[in-house]
Amino acid sequence: MACLPEPWPQWSDIQRPDGPDLMIVRVTRIDIAAVPRISDRTEVFDETVTVELVQALQGAPDAQYQMKQVHSRRPLSDEPIRCLPWRVELNVGDVVVAYENRDGRLMIPQPYHVPADLKAVLEGHQ
Repeated sequence: MACLPEPWPQWSDIQRPDGPDLMIVRVTRIDIAAVPRISDRTEVFDETVTVELVQALQGAPDAQYQMKQVHSRRPLSDEPIRCLPWRVELNVGDVVVAYENRDGRLMIPQPYHVPADLKAVLEGHQ
């Protein structure tokens, strides 16, 4: 159970009047770490995704954010990997919906999590 991903928050919580900064952003850069993080079981290359604000939908988002996520992971033993970290597949030039969570980290939902009203706004920028 410890490996189950945290459920995606309800959009009604995100889109409330006092909710987090919500925005449309464009991926402008993806930097893959030159050196992996190595544990006794895995080798992990992180990537840092840089995005720039296209449109503020709620609040006063920053003009630029960076988000770190796993780029690739390789087991170093025969033991199977039981837990894979959450990540979203992104490419430079992608335009996506994002929000800033309570601790200031940028969160980009999987496309299937984005509600229809935000998909319509997003399509106008693609």
